[in-house]
Amino acid sequence: MKGLGFGLERIGVAALRHPLVFSILLVIVTTIAAIGIPSVKFNGNVISVVPQQSINFKNYDKQKRDFRNFSRDVAVIIKSPRIKTASGLEDLRYMQLELAITDGISSAISLFSIPDPDPATGELRQFFPNQIEDDVEAQALLERLIKDYPQASSLISEDQNIVLLLVALDLGINSGNDAQAFAAFENLKKSVEASAPKDFEIYYSGLTPIGLTILDTLINDQVRLTLLGLGFGALIAMLFFRSIVAAFVCAVPPMLTAVWSIGMFGIFGIPITYLTTILPTLALVLAYADGIVLYHRWNKLNCLPNSSGNIDIRANLKEAVLKIGPASALTSLTTAFAISSFALSSSEALAEFAWIGVILVIFAFLAVIVGVPVLGIWLMKIGLIKQHIQKPQSYHLVVFLVKSMNTIQ
Repeated sequence: MKGLGFGLERIGVAALRHPLVFSILLVIVTTIAAIGIPSVKFNGNVISVVPQQSINFKNYDKQKRDFRNFSRDVAVIIKSPRIKTASGLEDLRYMQLELAITDGISSAISLFSIPDPDPATGELRQFFPNQIEDDVEAQALLERLIKDYPQASSLISEDQNIVLLLVALDLGINSGNDAQAFAAFENLKKSVEASAPKDFEIYYSGLTPIGLTILDTLINDQVRLTLLGLGFGALIAMLFFRSIVAAFVCAVPPMLTAVWSIGMFGIFGIPITYLTTILPTLALVLAYADGIVLYHRWNKLNCLPNSSGNIDIRANLKEAVLKIGPASALTSLTTAFAISSFALSSSEALAEFAWIGVILVIFAFLAVIVGVPVLGIWLMKIGLIKQHIQKPQSYHLVVFLVKSMNTIQ
């Protein structure tokens, strides 16, 4: 069994021999990681999953550099029973003018952007007059607009209760900057809210609002998944071992894993995406599984006294590390290799998912193989766990019966 883990369980043995050194290392690494957590960034760009070596992505990137990023355009959908009335059209015109002068917006297109060439001179005129007198004129203008310019139907629904405002965000050369795009979108929303009447229902469509939604979801999910994962794991350990100390020992490695994982994103400036957001939770789940198994083995060994009738808990912890460590190392390695297979994908996002996943699996293993032995030593030193326990003679009969039942099973 010892050869299965390639000797990696010896890290845990070294931690038992030099608990102070490894404790200092744990504190330093965890502190550095915790400092990096506030710097964590999230990336809601859905384009990142597209293979960046494909011809279509290269064409998209060239268009973005040579012209502008059209994918950042936002469709403002406006629904109101007054759209076909004179007052509704005037309110729409006012909204378009307000958006056109809003910071971060380069242009706003609506029904009022459609030109009406003069048949005689070819001069471009506005289709709509400067002032729409009444609802009858408004209805007539809309009907003539759809009849003369069928393409206008893409800006207004058939029942004329919904219209579209196409807004181009002014991002300049930073067209791929998510933060700038989201800031411009927030300015757009504020301008719409300030200029839209109360009976105008406003909806937003496009990659920018979708990306912002993904960004908010990533932040909320990262916090929720991490806290729920830690909470459920501690609850399971508590129910299984019926001990607060046991639940604490089993919870520390996942907490270390979570802090190291999320802190790594902040320290190295790696944004968390909708793919990598699951990796910290996956790593802490692995740490919980291995930690509970290691503690269970230690707890089981503590039921068996040595030849002198004592239970040497420190020696049993070393034995548990040597017994469980190889299996834990092997499962961690196979999990890391499985995740690394995503690196063969042509998608840069999946390749990033692969190498980050491998690192976090290693974090989970180290948190368990170092965290449990070090924590066990300190709990012994402060007296929460007794290092040597003398059992009464009647206890040997109980141990004999338990071993007999295990043999029969």
